[in-house]
Amino acid sequence: MRIKVILEIDVPISIPINYQYHLSSAIYYLLQRADQEYAKELHQKGYEFGSKKFKLFTFSALFPDFYKIRGNQMVIGPGKIYFYIGSLKNEFIMNFASGIFSNHILRIGRAKFLISQVEAIPTPQFSEVMQFKCLSPVVATTKEEINGVIKPRDCQLEERKYAENIIRNLKTKYELIYDKPSSGVDLRISFKQEDIEKYKKGKLIYYKNTFVKGFLCPFEASGSPELMEIMWEVGAGEKNSGGFGMVEVMN
Repeated sequence: MRIKVILEIDVPISIPINYQYHLSSAIYYLLQRADQEYAKELHQKGYEFGSKKFKLFTFSALFPDFYKIRGNQMVIGPGKIYFYIGSLKNEFIMNFASGIFSNHILRIGRAKFLISQVEAIPTPQFSEVMQFKCLSPVVATTKEEINGVIKPRDCQLEERKYAENIIRNLKTKYELIYDKPSSGVDLRISFKQEDIEKYKKGKLIYYKNTFVKGFLCPFEASGSPELMEIMWEVGAGEKNSGGFGMVEVMN
């Protein structure tokens, strides 16, 4: 399920340009308002699959009516701002909504926003070929040997590994969610060459004391509707609960 959260401010408010961690913290705070144990369990443990842990939720970038960049700050408003948040887990959505209704305030860093409206977004009908756009940067990482040491690095958009690792990640989520092998499902992700050239610079975001590089490139997905639904619900690629990988079906 996906919901749209609409915020409102009467005067301009400044937030860090790299606000993803702050928005993630605000989401956990609202979850905690509803159910402290659930919020703690989700934050510390999540849903385990082998050695991997997933939170199974994601959220988009902020979309304000008006904003300007001033140094390392984003000055927003006055007016409305919205973002999307989604999860396959009903308990997440119910606790998040309950936290909103008990508080009506969202804090991003030191800034306070009034939550003026919440809308449920219908789940699209997924077919075997769909066009997607990105509502937050999609991140995929790989590992390589550098000076004899195996180190992780962000995949580049033009690398074959970028799409391959997004698909591998989706299939792992499928196995976690449905508790069965993903051998019967598959997906192909393809980018237009002109879009690769347009978006290959990517977006570098400072998150949890490190820089994360993701891409906002639109793409075509063909294959399993189930994998597409997982991608729409909980995000494409990695670090979804940090505000990365939310996608939308293009009309």
